[in-house]
Amino acid sequence: MEREGQIKIDTIEDLNQLFKIDSKCQQVSLIEVTSKSVSPKTDETQIVFYAVYVKVPSEDQVQVSKRQNDEAVADMTMLAPGSSVREIVSELKGYKQVIGLFFSPDLIAASTFGRHFSEYTFFQYNHEESLLLGEKEKDIILAIFKRIQAELQGEEDRNTLHILTDQVKLVLDYCLRFYDRQFNNRHNQNYQIAQQFLQNINLYFNNGTAKQMGVPTISYFADLAHTSPGYFSDIIKKETGVNIKNTFSTKSLRRQSNCSRLPTSQSMKYQSGSALNIHNTSQDCLKTKRACRHVTIENKESKILFHNSIIKYIVIINLSYLIGLKYM
Repeated sequence: MEREGQIKIDTIEDLNQLFKIDSKCQQVSLIEVTSKSVSPKTDETQIVFYAVYVKVPSEDQVQVSKRQNDEAVADMTMLAPGSSVREIVSELKGYKQVIGLFFSPDLIAASTFGRHFSEYTFFQYNHEESLLLGEKEKDIILAIFKRIQAELQGEEDRNTLHILTDQVKLVLDYCLRFYDRQFNNRHNQNYQIAQQFLQNINLYFNNGTAKQMGVPTISYFADLAHTSPGYFSDIIKKETGVNIKNTFSTKSLRRQSNCSRLPTSQSMKYQSGSALNIHNTSQDCLKTKRACRHVTIENKESKILFHNSIIKYIVIINLSYLIGLKYM
Protein backbone atom coordinates (compact mmCIF):
# COMPACT_ATOMS: atom_id res chain seq x y z
CA MET A 1 0.00 0.00 0.00
CA GLU A 2 1.33 3.38 -0.97
CA ARG A 3 1.94 5.67 1.99
CA GLU A 4 0.65 9.24 2.06
CA GLY A 5 3.06 11.66 0.44
CA GLN A 6 5.15 8.87 -1.10
CA ILE A 7 6.29 9.47 -4.68
CA LYS A 8 5.07 6.83 -7.12
CA ILE A 9 7.48 5.48 -9.75
CA ASP A 10 5.66 3.20 -12.15
CA THR A 11 7.21 4.22 -15.47
CA ILE A 12 10.38 5.58 -17.02
CA GLU A 13 8.49 8.85 -17.38
CA ASP A 14 7.97 8.95 -13.59
CA LEU A 15 11.69 8.32 -13.13
CA ASN A 16 12.59 11.18 -15.47
CA GLN A 17 10.32 13.50 -13.52
CA LEU A 18 11.93 12.44 -10.25
CA PHE A 19 15.42 13.23 -11.55
CA LYS A 20 14.20 16.29 -13.51
CA ILE A 21 15.18 14.79 -16.87
CA ASP A 22 13.56 16.29 -19.96
CA SER A 23 12.98 13.31 -22.25
CA LYS A 24 10.10 12.10 -24.40
CA CYS A 25 11.30 8.48 -24.47
CA GLN A 26 9.17 6.23 -22.28
CA GLN A 27 11.31 3.10 -22.62
CA VAL A 28 14.90 4.16 -21.88
CA SER A 29 16.57 6.74 -19.66
CA LEU A 30 20.17 7.61 -18.83
CA ILE A 31 20.68 9.51 -15.59
CA GLU A 32 23.67 10.70 -13.60
CA VAL A 33 22.44 9.94 -10.09
CA THR A 34 23.23 12.15 -7.11
CA SER A 35 21.99 11.96 -3.53
CA LYS A 36 20.49 15.45 -3.89
CA SER A 37 18.21 14.28 -6.69
CA VAL A 38 16.57 11.52 -4.64
CA SER A 39 13.71 12.36 -2.30
CA PRO A 40 13.38 10.53 1.06
CA LYS A 41 9.75 9.85 0.09
CA THR A 42 10.96 7.44 -2.59
CA ASP A 43 13.13 5.41 -0.20
CA GLU A 44 10.89 2.33 -0.04
CA THR A 45 9.48 2.66 -3.56
CA GLN A 46 10.02 -0.33 -5.84
CA ILE A 47 11.11 0.22 -9.42
CA VAL A 48 9.42 -1.70 -12.23
CA PHE A 49 12.27 -1.49 -14.73
CA TYR A 50 15.86 -2.67 -15.18
CA ALA A 51 18.85 -0.60 -14.09
CA VAL A 52 22.54 -0.85 -15.04
CA TYR A 53 24.99 1.37 -13.16
CA VAL A 54 28.54 2.43 -13.91
CA LYS A 55 30.16 3.69 -10.71
CA VAL A 56 33.45 5.55 -10.71
CA PRO A 57 35.05 5.67 -7.24
CA SER A 58 36.64 8.69 -5.66
CA GLU A 59 40.45 8.79 -5.72
CA ASP A 60 40.75 7.83 -2.06
CA GLN A 61 38.43 4.84 -2.46
CA VAL A 62 41.00 2.13 -3.04
CA GLN A 63 38.95 -0.87 -1.91
CA VAL A 64 37.36 -1.30 -5.34
CA SER A 65 40.66 -1.96 -7.09
CA LYS A 66 41.90 -4.14 -4.25
CA ARG A 67 38.80 -6.31 -4.06
CA GLN A 68 39.33 -9.81 -5.44
CA ASN A 69 42.75 -8.69 -6.76
CA ASP A 70 41.08 -7.10 -9.80
CA GLU A 71 42.66 -3.90 -11.09
CA ALA A 72 39.42 -1.95 -11.38
CA VAL A 73 38.84 1.72 -12.07
CA ALA A 74 35.04 1.40 -11.94
CA ASP A 75 32.39 -1.19 -11.27
CA MET A 76 28.92 -2.04 -12.51
CA THR A 77 25.78 -3.15 -10.69
CA MET A 78 22.60 -4.45 -12.30
CA LEU A 79 19.16 -4.27 -10.71
CA ALA A 80 16.04 -6.12 -11.85
CA PRO A 81 12.43 -4.95 -11.53
CA GLY A 82 11.31 -5.14 -7.91
CA SER A 83 14.40 -3.42 -6.49
CA SER A 84 13.78 -0.44 -4.21
CA VAL A 85 14.92 3.14 -4.65
CA ARG A 86 16.84 2.59 -1.41
CA GLU A 87 19.14 0.32 -3.44
CA ILE A 88 19.62 3.09 -5.99
CA VAL A 89 20.59 5.52 -3.22
CA SER A 90 23.00 2.95 -1.75
CA GLU A 91 24.88 2.99 -5.07
CA LEU A 92 25.93 6.60 -4.43
CA LYS A 93 28.01 6.02 -1.34
CA GLY A 94 31.75 6.42 -1.83
CA TYR A 95 31.59 7.19 -5.57
CA LYS A 96 32.35 10.44 -7.30
CA GLN A 97 30.20 9.54 -10.30
CA VAL A 98 27.25 7.17 -10.77
CA ILE A 99 25.53 6.87 -14.15
CA GLY A 100 22.42 4.72 -14.42
CA LEU A 101 20.93 3.22 -17.57
CA PHE A 102 17.25 2.42 -17.00
CA PHE A 103 15.04 0.52 -19.43
CA SER A 104 11.54 -0.86 -19.35
CA PRO A 105 10.64 -4.57 -19.55
CA ASP A 106 8.37 -3.54 -22.44
CA LEU A 107 11.50 -2.71 -24.44
CA ILE A 108 12.66 -6.30 -24.03
CA ALA A 109 9.28 -7.84 -24.77
CA ALA A 110 9.01 -5.91 -28.03
CA SER A 111 12.50 -6.81 -29.27
CA THR A 112 14.06 -9.93 -30.76
CA PHE A 113 16.75 -10.13 -28.08
CA GLY A 114 13.99 -10.56 -25.49
CA ARG A 115 13.92 -14.27 -26.38
CA HIS A 116 17.48 -14.59 -25.09
CA PHE A 117 17.24 -12.17 -22.16
CA SER A 118 17.55 -15.01 -19.65
CA GLU A 119 21.23 -15.26 -20.67
CA TYR A 120 21.89 -12.01 -18.77
CA THR A 121 21.98 -13.78 -15.42
CA PHE A 122 23.88 -10.94 -13.73
CA PHE A 123 20.57 -9.27 -12.93
CA GLN A 124 20.21 -12.01 -10.30
CA TYR A 125 23.54 -11.22 -8.60
CA ASN A 126 24.08 -9.47 -5.26
CA HIS A 127 25.79 -6.09 -4.93
CA GLU A 128 28.92 -7.83 -3.64
CA GLU A 129 29.14 -9.71 -6.94
CA SER A 130 29.31 -6.58 -9.08
CA LEU A 131 31.32 -6.38 -12.29
CA LEU A 132 34.70 -4.69 -11.88
CA LEU A 133 35.89 -2.76 -14.93
CA GLY A 134 39.37 -2.01 -16.18
CA GLU A 135 40.16 1.32 -17.85
CA LYS A 136 39.43 0.15 -21.42
CA GLU A 137 36.28 -1.66 -20.33
CA LYS A 138 34.98 1.43 -18.56
CA ASP A 139 35.66 3.54 -21.66
CA ILE A 140 33.75 1.07 -23.86
CA ILE A 141 30.64 1.19 -21.66
CA LEU A 142 30.73 4.97 -21.22
CA ALA A 143 31.12 5.40 -25.01
CA ILE A 144 27.90 3.44 -25.53
CA PHE A 145 26.23 5.52 -22.82
CA LYS A 146 27.19 8.65 -24.75
CA ARG A 147 25.56 7.29 -27.90
CA ILE A 148 22.41 6.49 -25.91
CA GLN A 149 22.42 10.00 -24.44
CA ALA A 150 22.79 11.55 -27.90
CA GLU A 151 19.87 9.50 -29.18
CA LEU A 152 17.68 10.48 -26.22
CA GLN A 153 18.47 14.18 -26.69
CA GLY A 154 17.94 14.13 -30.47
CA GLU A 155 14.75 14.37 -32.46
CA GLU A 156 12.64 11.24 -32.07
CA ASP A 157 11.72 9.37 -35.26
CA ARG A 158 10.61 5.86 -36.26
CA ASN A 159 14.18 4.53 -35.89
CA THR A 160 14.83 5.90 -32.39
CA LEU A 161 13.49 2.99 -30.37
CA HIS A 162 15.22 0.42 -32.58
CA ILE A 163 18.58 2.18 -32.20
CA LEU A 164 18.15 2.52 -28.44
CA THR A 165 17.27 -1.18 -28.16
CA ASP A 166 20.43 -2.14 -30.04
CA GLN A 167 22.56 0.05 -27.78
CA VAL A 168 21.02 -1.42 -24.61
CA LYS A 169 21.66 -4.91 -25.95
CA LEU A 170 25.26 -3.93 -26.75
CA VAL A 171 25.79 -2.80 -23.14
CA LEU A 172 24.45 -6.11 -21.81
CA ASP A 173 26.53 -8.15 -24.28
CA TYR A 174 29.69 -6.35 -23.17
CA CYS A 175 28.72 -7.07 -19.56
CA LEU A 176 28.58 -10.77 -20.45
CA ARG A 177 32.05 -10.56 -22.00
CA PHE A 178 33.52 -8.68 -19.05
CA TYR A 179 31.95 -11.07 -16.55
CA ASP A 180 33.54 -13.97 -18.48
CA ARG A 181 36.88 -12.24 -18.03
CA GLN A 182 36.18 -11.75 -14.33
CA PHE A 183 35.21 -15.40 -13.83
CA ASN A 184 38.41 -16.47 -15.60
CA ASN A 185 40.50 -14.18 -13.39
CA ARG A 186 38.91 -15.77 -10.32
CA HIS A 187 39.29 -19.34 -11.54
CA ASN A 188 41.24 -20.57 -8.50
CA GLN A 189 38.75 -19.13 -6.04
CA ASN A 190 35.73 -20.30 -8.04
CA TYR A 191 37.13 -23.79 -8.51
CA GLN A 192 37.41 -24.10 -4.73
CA ILE A 193 33.73 -23.13 -4.48
CA ALA A 194 32.89 -25.83 -7.04
CA GLN A 195 34.89 -28.43 -5.12
CA GLN A 196 33.19 -27.42 -1.88
CA PHE A 197 29.83 -27.78 -3.61
CA LEU A 198 30.65 -31.39 -4.43
CA GLN A 199 31.54 -32.04 -0.78
CA ASN A 200 28.38 -30.31 0.43
CA ILE A 201 26.09 -32.23 -1.89
CA ASN A 202 27.81 -35.44 -0.79
CA LEU A 203 27.12 -34.55 2.85
CA TYR A 204 23.55 -33.60 1.98
CA PHE A 205 22.74 -37.15 0.93
CA ASN A 206 24.92 -38.92 3.50
CA ASN A 207 24.20 -37.10 6.77
CA GLY A 208 20.39 -37.31 6.76
CA THR A 209 19.73 -33.78 5.49
CA ALA A 210 18.05 -35.13 2.36
CA LYS A 211 15.55 -37.05 4.49
CA GLN A 212 14.66 -33.93 6.44
CA MET A 213 14.63 -31.34 3.65
CA GLY A 214 13.91 -33.40 0.53
CA VAL A 215 15.28 -32.49 -2.90
CA PRO A 216 18.00 -29.83 -2.48
CA THR A 217 17.77 -26.32 -3.88
CA ILE A 218 20.35 -24.03 -5.41
CA SER A 219 19.67 -21.49 -2.66
CA TYR A 220 20.71 -24.02 -0.01
CA PHE A 221 24.18 -24.53 -1.50
CA ALA A 222 24.54 -20.86 -2.50
CA ASP A 223 24.01 -19.87 1.15
CA LEU A 224 26.78 -22.26 2.17
CA ALA A 225 29.07 -20.57 -0.37
CA HIS A 226 27.95 -17.07 0.75
CA THR A 227 26.83 -16.12 -2.78
CA SER A 228 23.56 -15.40 -4.51
CA PRO A 229 21.88 -18.40 -6.21
CA GLY A 230 22.40 -16.83 -9.64
CA TYR A 231 26.11 -16.19 -9.12
CA PHE A 232 26.62 -19.63 -7.59
CA SER A 233 24.93 -21.32 -10.56
CA ASP A 234 27.15 -19.44 -12.99
CA ILE A 235 30.29 -20.38 -11.05
CA ILE A 236 29.41 -24.08 -11.27
CA LYS A 237 28.56 -23.76 -14.96
CA LYS A 238 31.82 -21.94 -15.75
CA GLU A 239 33.96 -24.39 -13.78
CA THR A 240 32.27 -27.69 -14.69
CA GLY A 241 30.07 -27.13 -17.72
CA VAL A 242 27.04 -28.39 -15.76
CA ASN A 243 23.93 -26.20 -15.68
CA ILE A 244 22.57 -26.91 -12.22
CA LYS A 245 19.69 -24.47 -12.75
CA ASN A 246 18.02 -26.99 -15.06
CA THR A 247 18.83 -29.85 -12.72
CA PHE A 248 17.53 -28.26 -9.54
CA SER A 249 14.43 -26.67 -11.03
CA THR A 250 11.14 -28.20 -9.97
CA LYS A 251 9.78 -27.69 -13.46
CA SER A 252 12.61 -29.72 -14.98
CA LEU A 253 12.23 -32.47 -12.40
CA ARG A 254 8.49 -32.64 -12.96
CA ARG A 255 8.97 -32.79 -16.72
CA GLN A 256 11.38 -35.66 -16.28
CA SER A 257 9.03 -37.47 -13.91
CA ASN A 258 6.16 -37.11 -16.37
CA CYS A 259 8.10 -38.68 -19.22
CA SER A 260 9.60 -41.45 -17.09
CA ARG A 261 7.90 -44.50 -15.64
CA LEU A 262 7.94 -44.56 -11.87
CA PRO A 263 10.51 -47.19 -10.86
CA THR A 264 9.80 -50.32 -8.90
CA SER A 265 11.90 -51.12 -5.84
CA GLN A 266 13.88 -53.66 -7.91
CA SER A 267 14.51 -51.26 -10.76
CA MET A 268 15.48 -48.52 -8.28
CA LYS A 269 18.33 -50.66 -7.04
CA TYR A 270 19.56 -51.09 -10.61
CA GLN A 271 19.18 -47.41 -11.48
CA SER A 272 20.93 -46.29 -8.30
CA GLY A 273 23.81 -48.63 -9.02
CA SER A 274 23.93 -47.38 -12.59
CA ALA A 275 23.93 -43.79 -11.39
CA LEU A 276 27.05 -44.32 -9.35
CA ASN A 277 28.81 -45.52 -12.51
CA ILE A 278 27.38 -42.65 -14.57
CA HIS A 279 25.19 -45.02 -16.60
CA ASN A 280 21.65 -43.63 -16.45
CA THR A 281 18.85 -43.78 -18.99
CA SER A 282 17.55 -40.31 -18.07
CA GLN A 283 17.60 -38.13 -21.19
CA ASP A 284 18.40 -35.00 -19.18
CA CYS A 285 21.45 -36.60 -17.57
CA LEU A 286 22.70 -37.97 -20.89
CA LYS A 287 22.39 -34.52 -22.44
CA THR A 288 24.34 -33.05 -19.55
CA LYS A 289 26.98 -35.74 -19.94
CA ARG A 290 27.36 -35.03 -23.65
CA ALA A 291 27.57 -31.30 -23.00
CA CYS A 292 30.41 -31.86 -20.53
CA ARG A 293 32.44 -33.68 -23.20
CA HIS A 294 32.51 -30.55 -25.33
CA VAL A 295 33.75 -28.20 -22.60
CA THR A 296 37.24 -26.86 -23.26
CA ILE A 297 39.24 -27.00 -20.04
CA GLU A 298 42.78 -26.32 -18.92
CA ASN A 299 43.26 -29.40 -16.78
CA LYS A 300 41.21 -31.81 -18.88
CA GLU A 301 41.71 -35.01 -16.92
CA SER A 302 40.89 -33.57 -13.47
CA LYS A 303 37.97 -31.55 -14.80
CA ILE A 304 36.41 -34.61 -16.49
CA LEU A 305 36.52 -36.45 -13.17
CA PHE A 306 34.87 -33.48 -11.54
CA HIS A 307 32.21 -33.32 -14.26
CA ASN A 308 31.41 -37.00 -13.78
CA SER A 309 31.11 -36.53 -10.03
CA ILE A 310 28.66 -33.69 -10.51
CA ILE A 311 26.66 -35.77 -12.99
CA LYS A 312 26.53 -38.63 -10.50
CA TYR A 313 24.84 -36.44 -7.93
CA ILE A 314 22.57 -34.91 -10.57
CA VAL A 315 21.34 -38.44 -11.26
CA ILE A 316 20.86 -39.06 -7.55
CA ILE A 317 18.86 -35.84 -7.20
CA ASN A 318 16.60 -36.85 -10.06
CA LEU A 319 16.18 -40.35 -8.68
CA SER A 320 15.43 -39.03 -5.20
CA TYR A 321 12.65 -36.93 -6.67
CA LEU A 322 11.17 -39.98 -8.41
CA ILE A 323 11.33 -41.96 -5.17
CA GLY A 324 9.50 -39.11 -3.47
CA LEU A 325 6.75 -39.25 -6.06
CA LYS A 326 6.39 -42.98 -5.67
CA TYR A 327 5.93 -42.93 -1.92
CA MET A 328 3.91 -39.68 -1.55
